[in-house]
Formats: sequence, C-alpha cells, structure tokens
Amino acid sequence: MDYLYYLANASLTLRIIEYLQTMTEFANCTMTVIHQINGWVVKVRFHRPLSPLQQGNFRAFLSELAFPTSRKCACRWCYGVWKLASLPLR
Repeated sequence: MDYLYYLANASLTLRIIEYLQTMTEFANCTMTVIHQINGWVVKVRFHRPLSPLQQGNFRAFLSELAFPTSRKCACRWCYGVWKLASLPLR
C-alpha cells in the first residue's frame, strides 16, 4: 500500500520519519522524499498490508501534518524536477 502526501516544510517531514522509526509495527516500510521549492512530497510504501486499525491510525497522523496528493499530481511535480535537473548549467 502506498501513501502519497504533500508537506509544507522539512520539520513536518522529519516528524513523519521519526514517527515511522518509533513505531515497531511500521518497521517494514520504505519512504521516498522529494524536495521541491514549495514543499516536500513523501511516499510511504508498506510491504505488507496494514490492519484496518493501523491504517486508520497512520492516515490520521498523516492528515494532521500533510495533505494527501494524487499520483498524477506527484508525477507532474517529479517530471518538472527531472526536467529542471536535466538542463545544462550556464
């Protein structure tokens, strides 16, 4: 299961990282963080399905810190970042 969220600043991103590190039931996950000029995009992927209680708790925690975003919107952000990264420096 993937969770894709947009965060306003780095301190909120760090709070999510710390939360995942302290919760033993979330130890089996991977996290991708993309920094943008106007914020951060975070994708958390769990390798095993979460129980309904765990999923509800995790979504509630993320909803307090971040805005859920669609995969289409995140791909557009990533494409913009990659396009800028491929431009030659002058």
